[in-house]
Amino acid sequence: MIQPQRHGHLDAQLGFLKRHHRYHIEFSIPWNGCIHNEGKSYVPAIIVNNLNHNCRVNDVTQEKDDLRLKVELLAYHEFLKELIQLKCCESGTPLNITLKARVLSKDKGTPLLRNGIRSIGIETNDDDDDDDISE
Repeated sequence: MIQPQRHGHLDAQLGFLKRHHRYHIEFSIPWNGCIHNEGKSYVPAIIVNNLNHNCRVNDVTQEKDDLRLKVELLAYHEFLKELIQLKCCESGTPLNITLKARVLSKDKGTPLLRNGIRSIGIETNDDDDDDDISE
C-alpha cells in the first residue's frame, strides 16, 4: 500500500473505492525522530494544513520506528489524489504523502477494500439523483 517515491515523498495506493462514500483509513509509514534542536516535542508529528474537508488526518501516533496515521477520506471523483504533509517540528522539511485511489461510480459494483480501509458512511449528492428522474 505504501510506496516510497523520491526523497520526502510517499504514495499510499488505496485501491478501488466507491463514489460519495466516506472511509476511515489507517496505515503506517516509516518515521525517524526529529534531529532539530528546538527542544523536546511531545507530538510525534505536525500535520501541515489539515483543512481539507475531503481528506482529514484524525490521529497520528508513534509506533517504534513508524508513524501510524488515521485518516478520514471522502471519495468524490474518479481519479482521487489527496496530499497529506507531515513535519517533525516547525523547522522540519515536510514529508508529502499522496493518497491515490480509483473511485467507482454509482452502478459500477462494490470494491473489495484493502486492509486498514473501512467505509464509515455515504454522503448524499443531489446531482446524482438526476438519473432517476423520468419524464
